[in-house]
Amino acid sequence: IVLVQDQDWNLEPTFTLASADTVMDVNETADAILMASSDEIQEAVGLELDGQLVAITDGGDELRQYLDSRKAEYEQPDNPNLRVEFLQDVQVVDGLYASETVRGVQDVIAMLSGVREQQQDYAIQAGDSLTLVASRFDLTSAQLTELNPKLADPSYNWPIGDTLVVHQEVPYLQVKTIETQTVEEVVPFTKQVNRTNELNYGKTRVVQTGADGADQVTYEYVRVNGILTQVTEVERVRLYDPVTEITEEGTRLPDGGVGMLGTGTWTWPVPGYTYVSQWMGGRHKGTDICAPRGTAIVA
Repeated sequence: IVLVQDQDWNLEPTFTLASADTVMDVNETADAILMASSDEIQEAVGLELDGQLVAITDGGDELRQYLDSRKAEYEQPDNPNLRVEFLQDVQVVDGLYASETVRGVQDVIAMLSGVREQQQDYAIQAGDSLTLVASRFDLTSAQLTELNPKLADPSYNWPIGDTLVVHQEVPYLQVKTIETQTVEEVVPFTKQVNRTNELNYGKTRVVQTGADGADQVTYEYVRVNGILTQVTEVERVRLYDPVTEITEEGTRLPDGGVGMLGTGTWTWPVPGYTYVSQWMGGRHKGTDICAPRGTAIVA
């Protein structure tokens, strides 16, 4: 007999013997003795989530139909790359249960259709931003940031696949879908610059035209209740390699000397200090950036 936690049940079993055409096994005999000895137990089904008994009902067929219908909402019969399962380990167990613990099937279905406190994650996709993700889940930007303090960091760059907390209340019973998709991705070509004194300074010529390559990539997308929570790269196959773009850059000066192009990049001269008291203009030939005496000037 399946008992709920902290429940005790005592019975003095009674039985009679009679000849019969069929023979019961040990378990069937034990069940028959128990059923004949008490009106406090009955046949029912127990609903177990992740190994924990959460409900007992006498409407086993209706409960199974409801569970099938929940998964059917996410199934795509024409998509062989999609499988649907419950996020929790769901078991419906037939057995003998104490009658006082048996609930109506509609009560159990209402429980499964409700919500409970639990964190729900979301995997960042290309193009996502603070306002876009917040609006998608009916949150304000401040609420989303409160759930994810890392978003307050100005350096956070929304890496694809990184997870964010978007809810702390989720459906009691959650459905997970796992879908594999294979796409072709561009592999950008690289550029190579060779310097030569065969060309005048400032002149360039293309030696080899660059061309992008391509990879065939298979991804696995995991969604919980329709919300993308995880993206995993399963396989990557190179279809064809990119072709490097090769150009030559002239260094020959008119006087026979050699000129070289710089390879650096522009940067703000005084990092961390952006206030300008006066810009260059007219007879004022400089730009005045305000910073304490001794501040490092890097450009």
